[in-house]
Amino acid sequence: SPIPKVFGTDTKAKVNIWFPKDSSLRNFEDLYVGARGAIAVDYDSAEILFAKEPEMRLPIASTAKIMTALVALENADSLSVFTVSEAASAVGENSMGLTTGEKLQLKELLYGLMLVSGNDAAVAIAEGIAGSQSSFVSMMNDKVRELGLDDTHFVNATGLDEEGHLTTADDLSRLGEYIWYNYSWVWDMTREPEVKITSASGEQYVLPTTNQLLKEFPAIIGGKTGLTDNAKE
Repeated sequence: SPIPKVFGTDTKAKVNIWFPKDSSLRNFEDLYVGARGAIAVDYDSAEILFAKEPEMRLPIASTAKIMTALVALENADSLSVFTVSEAASAVGENSMGLTTGEKLQLKELLYGLMLVSGNDAAVAIAEGIAGSQSSFVSMMNDKVRELGLDDTHFVNATGLDEEGHLTTADDLSRLGEYIWYNYSWVWDMTREPEVKITSASGEQYVLPTTNQLLKEFPAIIGGKTGLTDNAKE
């Protein structure tokens, strides 16, 4: 079968360039990255493998949901049951399809949050934890300060474009590392191409991932996509 590559496939066998043991094989001089900011870090060694404007403050998009998940897990049990409000069901754009009054466990909402990038799941989690999205966002920013993410500020729990809703590639990398070492199963759940769940109210959901890299890069251990008009992809 074809050997996976980031930008297509190649039928010719070659040296494994995903995680080369020989540092001389890591040649990024000709690597094109369309993103305005990017970073690749080896979490085991803390070595920065590649960086492009890693400290440029940029719109967060749905990578904000990484912090939404973290704050939720540090303030509630995964089996806690939340009721979906009208505000949550009506938030719009990416959605897992929640309806007002429905009841779901936090772990079910996390699948909707991290796989289909459901904004309805984000608001339901925020309201279930803190009573309102604005109070939950304050908790998110408290965690930002605790982790020393000096260039990150959250305005909502969804990642939808708003003024002042910003982060950097470097801060996102450090947030991802914190989750990797403290809640690694969050990344494990994002490896699933599709998940089927039944809510506490009996509603059934089919939740496909938004992460197309799962199809192209078999070594991926998880991740979170994001796309808005201001942030791009």
